Amino acid sequence: MDGTEPINVAGIEVPAEERTPLVDHLLRVIEELRAKKRKIRAGTQSELGRRCRDAFVSLKKTCRKLGVSFWQYLQDRIRRTHEILALPDLMRQAAQQA
Repeated sequence: MDGTEPINVAGIEVPAEERTPLVDHLLRVIEELRAKKRKIRAGTQSELGRRCRDAFVSLKKTCRKLGVSFWQYLQDRIRRTHEILALPDLMRQAAQQA
């Protein structure tokens, strides 16, 4: 960025002729605060929370790869209906078909 084009951060557009070091600094601060807020929201408060999040993310990715609805699989396990095969069985089945 050479300073001649308008800058747009957080929905605020400042034309090049009105830009000052203070305006640039304030726009950078706004963006840094938004980035910090995103980082905080993505985190967990405990090690157990991080492990639970990681487990569910892994489960969701595995379901997606096997063509199984994550939510249906989760409901099947919670309700203990076992209409959907367990993931290890589905993985074996997929490996045999490949």
